[in-house]
Amino acid sequence: MDATAAEDAYTSEQVLVEPRFEQAQPNDLFVADRHYAVCRLFLWVHDRCAKFVIREHPPQWILQEFRKAKRIGRVETGVVWEQPVEVFDGKTGRRLKLRRVIVKLDEPTEKGETEIRLLTNLPARVRAKKIARLYRRRWTIERHFDLIKNALHGQVESLGQPRASIFARCMSRVACNALAVVQGALTTTHGEEETEKLSGYYLADEIAGNDRAVDALLPQRELDDLTTRDAKHFWSWCRSVARQIRPQAFYAHPRGPKRPPPKRASGKHRHHYSTHRLLKEDKQRC
Repeated sequence: MDATAAEDAYTSEQVLVEPRFEQAQPNDLFVADRHYAVCRLFLWVHDRCAKFVIREHPPQWILQEFRKAKRIGRVETGVVWEQPVEVFDGKTGRRLKLRRVIVKLDEPTEKGETEIRLLTNLPARVRAKKIARLYRRRWTIERHFDLIKNALHGQVESLGQPRASIFARCMSRVACNALAVVQGALTTTHGEEETEKLSGYYLADEIAGNDRAVDALLPQRELDDLTTRDAKHFWSWCRSVARQIRPQAFYAHPRGPKRPPPKRASGKHRHHYSTHRLLKEDKQRC
């Protein structure tokens, strides 16, 4: 997992993401929310023969429609339409032909939106309904970051130093990669249907709570032996351990219906500060 971080909380996410887009490789696929619907990012990805599916935002560029949207069919959340469009970057004068996939929702979003518009440079052989389902899975990323933040302690409120906070977040991502190996082993031994029911929180809590038991039950020589094995033999060992696990003990508990979101409080009297800038200003005063 690649990561980009900045100490200054005021740094724009659009600026932070630029190195990731600049390092795009052929056939990479970027799935992102509308905050990243910026023409220069589209062009960087396209120039590197990579692909993207990004939700449309009120454009900072000119968008031209070639013809009316065509109804494609239904997905789980609504009706899918498709339309060819072209974006024009006023700064560079470049044009880029894209596909617009529109999902007209059966039920409005929490913000009252009735449709989702996606822009993509994926070829026509990738059907519009598949693109719509792919973007819907983007919300699994949100749950993933919630796991990193809470279950793996990626955001420790008491850390007042920005670099310490970044270090904690990056270490939690390393731990999340290790947890992904555990989940992968469970998937191959117990099946995907079983592992989809698992709670990342319960798995993380089990590993954190029983690390001393592992040290006691697994002799050091066996641990040393594992470090010398190649990936194939190590994966075989992981699967043998996973077969002994009872997945039902780690099932997630489905929550009830969502409550209406609370009314957003005004930020007029609740200012957001950058710890990095406050510390920098304090050093300058000294």
